[in-house]
Amino acid sequence: MIRKYIEGDLDQCMELWRDFDRVHLEASSYFFRQPSEEEMFARHNKYAASKDSLIVVSDEGHLLSGFIAGVFRMTPQVNLLRDRKILDIHALSVLPGYQDRKTALGLFDFIFNLAKKEGVLDVEGSIWAFNEKAMSFVEKIGFKVQSRKYGYHLEGKGLE
Repeated sequence: MIRKYIEGDLDQCMELWRDFDRVHLEASSYFFRQPSEEEMFARHNKYAASKDSLIVVSDEGHLLSGFIAGVFRMTPQVNLLRDRKILDIHALSVLPGYQDRKTALGLFDFIFNLAKKEGVLDVEGSIWAFNEKAMSFVEKIGFKVQSRKYGYHLEGKGLE
């Protein structure tokens, strides 16, 4: 069952955040570091406690198999951009044993419907270049590349 986060989900949701962090740390110790427990809890609460944020979970009855965290926002105040309400996805984590069970698809279906009810026109998110599996998935469900961010490390090393 896909649903909004509730307080009783905290411990299992923190495990999903740990898995999210592990994937990033394994990909690059240059960009990512292990957050402290206090930092992890503060990050989680940023999404759980704000009316402008959300956490949606996949509840298998005995465990949470995945989650999406995001923020409702308006486009930046730039003359060139049209004003739009956006749901900006900041994190997605699905336990390895559930990645082939349409868990992520269910999470996205839920947030798409929720976003429509909130008057959102677009759902956006950023994916690090190492995460080809995530890029492939979001493209399969209809996301399109809107922009690209490039980096150049001045010492000639570190960008993996």
